[in-house]
Amino acid sequence: MEDKIIFKDFKIDFQKLLQLGFVKESDFYKYETKIMNNQFSLVIKIDMNNIVSSDVIEISTGEKFMLYYVTSAIGDFIGKMREEYNNIIEKLKILVVLKIYLKANMLT
Repeated sequence: MEDKIIFKDFKIDFQKLLQLGFVKESDFYKYETKIMNNQFSLVIKIDMNNIVSSDVIEISTGEKFMLYYVTSAIGDFIGKMREEYNNIIEKLKILVVLKIYLKANMLT
């Protein structure tokens, strides 16, 4: 799943990503963590244009968990999964981004 909105108004400090466990791969940074009681692996990739993409892999099968990609899917289970993803993204916003202010704000 790709989300171009998450870091739209931010500048990422890529050195901080490395300090948090991201790994640099060709043209993006990759982070992997277990979610949902270690049943799934969440893979987050951030490219040099601040575009965030993510995959959820079911650990027992090694396959993508397709329901994660269905934006209209609802229910407790998928809701909890999205909540865990959002919590990680919010922590990243706090720890690795610099807010880009409008030029007008910089002049005052």
